[in-house]
Amino acid sequence: MNSRLTLLAVLLVCVPAHAETLRDPTQPLQDNRIFSDVSKPEPPDPAPSLQLQGIILGLDEKLAIINSTRLRTGDIIAGHHVEDIAPRKVILVKDGQHLTLSLRFAPAD
Repeated sequence: MNSRLTLLAVLLVCVPAHAETLRDPTQPLQDNRIFSDVSKPEPPDPAPSLQLQGIILGLDEKLAIINSTRLRTGDIIAGHHVEDIAPRKVILVKDGQHLTLSLRFAPAD
């Protein structure tokens, strides 16, 4: 029994000598290896591309479908003002620059 107590006392004395020192979580990291696998976020996409998907010409109104959004003359999409809607094109204006979107038809079979 006495030898067991002696062994236990030796183990208790030796264990703290091998214990790992804990880092203070309130202090900044000294080593950035922890974050080496994290990739940088991708930059945001530039201005979204505008795709004219359809034009609806009624008796009283004209509609353009751009990026799945129905628009009338005077509406704004992605910072572009809808200036005119014609049978096959839409004219947009942004910062004084005109942009013409035209319908593209798929070839017939």
